[in-house]
Amino acid sequence: MLSFVLILYILKAQEKRDILQEQREEKYQEIIETMTCKLDILTRLSDDITDIKSKLENTVH
Repeated sequence: MLSFVLILYILKAQEKRDILQEQREEKYQEIIETMTCKLDILTRLSDDITDIKSKLENTVH
């Protein structure tokens, strides 16, 4: 009987850990999506700056 109770306890504890892990993974996915969006913005900004530099160099010369 004691082993049965211990098994149930372990299963319940594992279930709680699984739920917490799932929540953590969802937060990580949100962070990854946010960072990907910000990286895209930085990439476009860098490209725009490069274009502006190129146009300025062509205008000066």
